[in-house]
Amino acid sequence: MYYNNDSYREFVLQKLPSKKEIRICDFPLCVDSNQNICSHISTLPGFISPNCSSETIEILTNIKLNDSILTGFIQSRKANSFLLKNYDYKKQNIAVLQTESDPNKFISKCRRSTRNRLRKTLNKKHFISDSFSNQFSKYYEILCNEKNFKSIYSYKKSDFQILNFNTNLIPISIYNDQGEFVGGSIVGRYNNDNFDYILSCYDGRIKNAGRIVIFESQKYVNKIGGKYLNLGGGTTENDSLFDFKLSFGAFTQPVYYFKIVNCLSKFEAFFNISFKNALKLNYYPPNK
Repeated sequence: MYYNNDSYREFVLQKLPSKKEIRICDFPLCVDSNQNICSHISTLPGFISPNCSSETIEILTNIKLNDSILTGFIQSRKANSFLLKNYDYKKQNIAVLQTESDPNKFISKCRRSTRNRLRKTLNKKHFISDSFSNQFSKYYEILCNEKNFKSIYSYKKSDFQILNFNTNLIPISIYNDQGEFVGGSIVGRYNNDNFDYILSCYDGRIKNAGRIVIFESQKYVNKIGGKYLNLGGGTTENDSLFDFKLSFGAFTQPVYYFKIVNCLSKFEAFFNISFKNALKLNYYPPNK
């Protein structure tokens, strides 16, 4: 699993200076390291989350037994009836592609608009490399500025230099027949069948470059044995970004976000809001 790559966790945590890594049930989590009154524990930003209900239950149980922790926010890809009955949670869908090596099979599953655009671009030759390109950091930074990414996802060239790529954390670089960088992605092996589409970028001057990156990334994942590629969700539920991801023929899969509080009176005194109202917010815990 790619989250066992020390350099990747360092890469993520460098954007969270107030947090440090801890492990519960040998699963990496992060905890506030600069708050003496309210201590919060959470899964790391991105897709790092337990993949089975039993692991999630074990983690949540350990958090509930820790008096030094006031709040918790744990992402999980699976949730059984016990979890859904006994814990407060928010459910959100992600878009998952079934990978295909055959361009025609892949395109046939796409919506008409994406299908037509891909057909035009895939007539041109593209060359794939699993070596990280310095062009990636250049175009990722441009994309961050254009799309106004949150600070925790705004990486620069020096940030990417931390990463040590291996068979579980894989860079994909895409070039046209003139050797020009079209775009690229970083994918992570979550388990034997499932990969995560962690980060991507593209040269916005090249028509449909973003679509080329998704197509070539899923094709490469298929080549190395991955059956599914998780594209993630939207910035908000069912927004235009999520719809764009679904246009590639992706299916939806739920992800669960469990919200924990260990002491209601302390929570409500510290945040000056009831836990019931805090659950309605799009973020957790509330801002102090």
